[in-house]
Amino acid sequence: MGPLSCKHRKNLECRLRRQLGEQKEADDLLAHVTEDFQQLMAIVANLRQAVESGTRPETLPGPDRPKLVPKPPFCWQPSQEYEKEFQVTGEYNEIVTKVGDFEDQGWVIPVGGSWRLMRGGLYHWTIRIERKCTSRPQLQLGIHGANHNQPWRLVTTSRCSWSRDDEPWQDRAGGDRRVVQKELSQLAVVEGSMARRTRSAGLGFTFACSLALFAASAFVGSWKLQARARPSRLAAGATASPAVKLYQFESCPFCSKVRAYCDYKGVKLNKIEVNPVTKAQIDGVAGDYKKVPIAEVDGEIVTGSADIIRKIGAVIGSSETEADAEWGQWVDSTLVKTLPPNIYRTPGEALQIAGKVGDSFDPVSGTVAKYFGGAAMFFVAKSMAKKAGIAEGKEREALYESCAKWASALGEKPYLAGEKPGMADLEVFGVLASVEGTDTHADMLANTGISSWYDRMKTACGRVSTGLCLSFRLIEEGSYIHLEVDMRGVNSKHGTFAMAINDEPFEQLFDDIPLSQPYSLIPVVSMGGNQSQVRLCPNY
Repeated sequence: MGPLSCKHRKNLECRLRRQLGEQKEADDLLAHVTEDFQQLMAIVANLRQAVESGTRPETLPGPDRPKLVPKPPFCWQPSQEYEKEFQVTGEYNEIVTKVGDFEDQGWVIPVGGSWRLMRGGLYHWTIRIERKCTSRPQLQLGIHGANHNQPWRLVTTSRCSWSRDDEPWQDRAGGDRRVVQKELSQLAVVEGSMARRTRSAGLGFTFACSLALFAASAFVGSWKLQARARPSRLAAGATASPAVKLYQFESCPFCSKVRAYCDYKGVKLNKIEVNPVTKAQIDGVAGDYKKVPIAEVDGEIVTGSADIIRKIGAVIGSSETEADAEWGQWVDSTLVKTLPPNIYRTPGEALQIAGKVGDSFDPVSGTVAKYFGGAAMFFVAKSMAKKAGIAEGKEREALYESCAKWASALGEKPYLAGEKPGMADLEVFGVLASVEGTDTHADMLANTGISSWYDRMKTACGRVSTGLCLSFRLIEEGSYIHLEVDMRGVNSKHGTFAMAINDEPFEQLFDDIPLSQPYSLIPVVSMGGNQSQVRLCPNY
């Protein structure tokens, strides 16, 4: 009876702790609801008093976003680790100021709010950018787990991008969006039954590998068959801007070459992302041809990056030199072959690049494309490395050697062609840009001499952000940012993270925020530059 009694007592204690935790969450939620109700009743009383006295208040609350809350909904509370990095002031501790530059250049550190966002609640708050550090103006906005633990869901002001947990920053698929001074940006976590997961429940990488090799040929085709003898590209002298529909893989280097060429030439693309496993989007487009890129240029179907670029060049009156053609052969025969062994070098890196594909489709197709495709290419890339003569463990060296060859050819010139990019610049840039956002790309720029040239190419191709979702270049001091979190957990264990600007529809950024775990989230703003300052405002 002794052991049974002890076990029974432990079960009772666990049940009691769980019940106490649930009761605390319910009490906290009730406190928030009670406070909001009291504030609403105060406003109603004021309005009634104004009506009875025959006077009309100067401002009546509007139907969409009435000013219901006279004070900020929470206060800023720096963690013990970063307590000396921030100064919190104001009547309600609503103003937070960064004290000094953070020691690690390029980094920002978080300060959280006193709110605990729990499943079952609906939360919204507004911040005002009071002051920016001119040398380090970047901010990050979003949510963290309590004590700044995972999960993290963040939007950065230095790029048009967002990130989950420790994964790389992901660029906005539709490109940049403009936010001008004093516009309101809304950020939301919306929970619903149709929420999609980008992580597969219970599907580990090893298990995915055992199911994945059937997808290998879907990924390999565009890498293998594109590296062949390229036809010369001669312009016809025409200058009209063509209508171009591009069937592509986001991470395909040959598709990326076409995108880089069109970006630089100012040719607008209608991009159709192709599922690399099913390829349903290109069924019958080019007969039995099943590789990407495929383009429809002014109604004509063209296959292969070289022919597509040549066709577009003929329409807009652009051609390449003999030197460009030689470099083009090197790009396809050498540079491209260094990428698969690097981006699929480890399981983690394989999922980085495969995630750029999987995020474009419905939940089932996205999971198959990301996990099965990434697992398949993890193995296939080993064979590709062997055929290319790249020894295991020497993958980065092979890539660095190719980049060094390009850097040597550039010399002191801004571009290989001189003062402006030529076709060779665009081809090399296009291939390397296809792996942007991965460890391979970051290591390449950090360990070779091409980073300055790469930055110039981004500018030349219009990829330096001139209008970002939350850009420090466009959100001026005095701008407001409105955020909203819905964690009501109706028929789902996951939430979604969305953003809207002014009266635009919300744009979903994340759809995998777990709500089933017994944790809470906190609102966060991160800063790194001295005297950066953010004010938490009363809700409106």
